[in-house]
Amino acid sequence: MSTFQHIAIALENNSVTAVEIERDKTIRILTFGQYNSKINFDDLDSIFSQKDLMFEELKNFLISINSVAPNISFALNSHSVFLSTIPIDSNLKETEIQSVIQWELNHNLLNSTSTDYLISSHQLPSQTNVATHNYLLVGIKKSLIKFLDDIAVKLKKKMNIIEIDHFGAEHFLSSTNNKLNQKVSLIGADELSFDISILNNKICEAFSIFSISNPLCYEQITKFIIEAGVKQIFVHGRFANSVLTSPLKNLLNSPIIILNPFSSFELSKSSKNKNGTQNNPAQFISTAGIAIRIE
Repeated sequence: MSTFQHIAIALENNSVTAVEIERDKTIRILTFGQYNSKINFDDLDSIFSQKDLMFEELKNFLISINSVAPNISFALNSHSVFLSTIPIDSNLKETEIQSVIQWELNHNLLNSTSTDYLISSHQLPSQTNVATHNYLLVGIKKSLIKFLDDIAVKLKKKMNIIEIDHFGAEHFLSSTNNKLNQKVSLIGADELSFDISILNNKICEAFSIFSISNPLCYEQITKFIIEAGVKQIFVHGRFANSVLTSPLKNLLNSPIIILNPFSSFELSKSSKNKNGTQNNPAQFISTAGIAIRIE
């Protein structure tokens, strides 16, 4: 098996995190790091107007963590993309389903149209003989994709994928937990919201975003997780530890586990000596999950 080296970089608010892996017969973390940017990556106008600054920041960051990988991917958080779960009549034909999806997109994309986005739709698993199926819609602005492609070229890296950070965390969990044969919840925690998916035998069957500013946030999360029949809860993200100090810990009966990528993969000698392996390792879950993907 040939050696594959790949760095994944997550852009969230003003935080940039990265994990670089080397993959052959095993997977090892070569390096990782985090820095606070002058750019708010949740504000697309801010990103587009500061391409040179972003390039300089990333170039210096990659030098500082001794990055050597020729392949690069980017992870975006839910605030910079379009994400929505909608019910669609199970009796509709494929052309009718696509019409419903297009209506939903054009109805919800403020100051944009669906043609401005690269859209993917995923039918979530459901019981047979139900009136509706839930579809997860994911949209990334085409202009943002081109922008990140240009950044990759300037960094002299080959673009691998552009992914949603929470889905990278899903991939990490399903790839590293061989005993994940029960229904679990994965919570991504940042300063604005909780991104939550329900995984059944490693397959996502429900997804929702809960805004922390909503006074009913914790009650709605509790209802979402308890009604799903979750047996275990996994948490990732920069604010993962806040889940253990939030009302969720008292509202939920299931065990809560903070994910740690450094306990799942072999570490290079330089990585072992970094403070981040002990200091909030859950913030590196999404990038670790994307870095181990080969597209």
